[in-house]
Amino acid sequence: MVSRSELRKLFSSADAVCFDVDSTVIREEGIDELARICGVENQVSEEYAGFDETQPTAESGGKGKVIKLLKDKFHFKKLIMVGDGATDMEACPPADAFIGFGGNVIRQHVKDNAKWYITDFAELLGELEE
Repeated sequence: MVSRSELRKLFSSADAVCFDVDSTVIREEGIDELARICGVENQVSEEYAGFDETQPTAESGGKGKVIKLLKDKFHFKKLIMVGDGATDMEACPPADAFIGFGGNVIRQHVKDNAKWYITDFAELLGELEE
């Protein structure tokens, strides 16, 4: 396990950073917003009920599988996962570190268990400027 200061250094020198999107990078559930904008909310709600269950992210531990695939394919030595939920946190390992994010939704389990927990991306950007 890495300390918070080691995690900050790891983030600054990472080859790649993976971000969860819904409730992390954006406040909304992306699929719902895109469907609403396109005027197909009902259809998507029915398509989403039958989403592609063969994709790795459709199963428990799927984000970790995708991160492993990215590391293997692109030879990333240091990959960081940033997210707001338990499935993001469980992707470490194979991610080399996890940064919890609570800028849109605070999930207490993530806040309590993340070594580095932020509520504003400015803190990450500041780390890169040092």
